[in-house]
Amino acid sequence: MPRDNFTKDTILRLAQRAGYTCSICESLTVGPSEEKENSVNITGVAAHISGASEGRGSRRYRSDMTTEERKSISNGIWLCETHADLIDGDEVTYTEKRLHEIKDRHETKVQYKHAGVNIDKGLFTEIEICNLATFTSSTRIKFQQNNLIIGQGSPGKTILCEFLASLKNPSLLKRWEDNKNRGNSFFSIKYFRTEELTYNIRIDSKRKITYDLNGVGTPVLIPSSTIFHLNKCFRDFVIENELDYKIKKSFMEYFGLREIEYLNFIADVATKKKYIIEDFEYDTEEDYLSVKLKDRTNYRSFQSLSSGEKDRVILEMTLQLAIFYSKFNSTITIIDQEAFPTMDSAGYCNLIKVVVENCFDFQFIVATFFEKNELPYKLLNTIELTVVEGDTKVQQLTMHHK
Repeated sequence: MPRDNFTKDTILRLAQRAGYTCSICESLTVGPSEEKENSVNITGVAAHISGASEGRGSRRYRSDMTTEERKSISNGIWLCETHADLIDGDEVTYTEKRLHEIKDRHETKVQYKHAGVNIDKGLFTEIEICNLATFTSSTRIKFQQNNLIIGQGSPGKTILCEFLASLKNPSLLKRWEDNKNRGNSFFSIKYFRTEELTYNIRIDSKRKITYDLNGVGTPVLIPSSTIFHLNKCFRDFVIENELDYKIKKSFMEYFGLREIEYLNFIADVATKKKYIIEDFEYDTEEDYLSVKLKDRTNYRSFQSLSSGEKDRVILEMTLQLAIFYSKFNSTITIIDQEAFPTMDSAGYCNLIKVVVENCFDFQFIVATFFEKNELPYKLLNTIELTVVEGDTKVQQLTMHHK
């Protein structure tokens, strides 16, 4: 029986769409050859998902497919030589459906990486909102590694941050239980790590909130990431309610740290590079934190700092905690403007510069009311929200690489 082989163009396209990496093991399948100055050594294979011909050794052959269907790019998958042999020796494990899933997942990963999105640690890639707050029509917003959400007034910045953070803290959805006049309201969050997950949260006209993961109902949502959400509640919890301005207890409770963990964290951070402040020291016996700010020459007690200076210390500690967590788990840091009301545009510019220049392993999302011309928005994936006739409109201003 003749084989329905791929054309040279189809082979090239399969290799390019896979980023010249194996769709199973992700090993690189192209490199320079020493034969000539312009020689290339390709070790990848354009393998058929459904067999190219009927007969012995042709796996997953389907007689109902036409010649063109067998030769099409949709029936191909790019693999290293080892895995090309492996799938042809085990059609029980590598079914047609399974290979299509592997191919789709791999091409999605390549697409994110090509767009400058670091998916190795896992991150939110998209949210769709419909019929909630000022998002009255279905609205999709895409995310990258570092993201800036801007908009004057109340176009939905805080709501957007709360929806993302609700995977870790479902209590943020409580105010949406009174949704009887809304009807079909939902938001879906796409998360990608080794594969794409879609978390769906629906709120019906009877005020009932339901969840599903990839279309399968679930009583609770267990987040794939550590999510640090800094909002007004965070500020009230960590600063405003601490009349003596000793932050240990409130910081421990908000971030779920035991005392020994907090003390070890503070001791560790004291020896590390600082980003927002110059330095700080912590006396464990006296429970006393002293701080040296970048624009000061001496150490001062945390209690003696102004509200804005305290914000800088808290922000430094939060960044350090996110850096630490991101070593072990997918970590997402969401900062709403209400968490640091004393911070001006210069402060946000510095924060953005710190995050971009240091290429942290956590995903960064910051929402602020400052105008785009006041912030270095071209360094981040920037989402501008505007309310037009009661409906939030979204503009993605840039898709700059990390």
